[in-house]
Amino acid sequence: MACVPLPICPLAMAESERSLPVFPDRIEVLLAEAGLEGEALTMRMTGYPHGCARPYLAEIGLVGKAPSLYNLYPGGDRTGMRLNALDREALGEEAQLDILRPRLKRFAGLRGAGKTFGSWPAAYSRDGEEPMRIETRIQDVLLLFGELRNAPYAPAAFATSFGAEDMVLTDLIAKHAPWIEIFTLDTGRLPEETYRLIQETRGHYHLPIQVYFPEHGTVERYVREHGPNAFYESQEMRKTCCHMRKVEPLQRALQGKGAWVTGMRREQALTRQDLAVQEWDAAHELPKFNPLADWRGKEVWDYIRRFEVPYNRLHDQGYPSIGCAPCTRAISPDQDIRAGRWWWENPAAKECGLHVVDGRLIRARPATPQKPPGQT
Repeated sequence: MACVPLPICPLAMAESERSLPVFPDRIEVLLAEAGLEGEALTMRMTGYPHGCARPYLAEIGLVGKAPSLYNLYPGGDRTGMRLNALDREALGEEAQLDILRPRLKRFAGLRGAGKTFGSWPAAYSRDGEEPMRIETRIQDVLLLFGELRNAPYAPAAFATSFGAEDMVLTDLIAKHAPWIEIFTLDTGRLPEETYRLIQETRGHYHLPIQVYFPEHGTVERYVREHGPNAFYESQEMRKTCCHMRKVEPLQRALQGKGAWVTGMRREQALTRQDLAVQEWDAAHELPKFNPLADWRGKEVWDYIRRFEVPYNRLHDQGYPSIGCAPCTRAISPDQDIRAGRWWWENPAAKECGLHVVDGRLIRARPATPQKPPGQT
């Protein structure tokens, strides 16, 4: 409970004891439930406003973000190795325990000899180490889907562009979470292969998929004034095109929704490296969920092959990321996943606007239905 090298920080301890006075005792109960009674487990818990910047110096890190609300970092290492990453934001005590309970039980059942809880979560998600079992991945997604069934998140909607990640989520929703609505944005410039997959998906799952189109008057005016392919001329023209074909239809699609779901992953782009599973979408004032945020590309394709999920055949032709036809091209295996999207632009700015506010990827807000502080 302190900054290095201090053994104790009075400020952090005072805030933590006031906010979560019995949390360590409740962790001991969870350990007993998981059959880990007597297990040595280090925690680093700092309060608000004196939150610590080094939550990874313990196997469970809790950093105060507001009175009685903490960010959760499971899987740190007492030697100081930065193994863990932000799991959930601004959680109360019960929510933290709900997340840790199944993970401790899973750790008890699957850990190898000599492994600590701190090293285990990282070992099951990093390349070159024992991969997390697909059943575990699926269960995590389904637990999240269960949260979206009722208020305050219902009705929840899934935005699909029919990429590989989206097809994994479509398969899971069709089999386990029919209460989540599915919609897509038809920009009018999609590849023929994407249209074929849309038709195949409808027949395969017999699911209603709502399709939203851009306002035809806006598109006609853009083409009349700038030409059909003006997006190649400047980033401003490209963003204007993305806004009218994607952003504005998305705004209509999300009206009246309690939350929305995406297939975004951290590996997909430089702009997505800090992606959280739960976020507050400031642009649409909605909780936003990214169930596959920490999935590896290999895990996505393992799922597709194992469950024979339909997918876009452009993936077989060197297209790991697929958008509009004129703005997407095949890449070589050694290139970044999204190198084929808007390839004429700086990689640090490659977002269409669906997940961006003022040029930055939307994040860093609690996934709650309330408006952020200060808004009315």
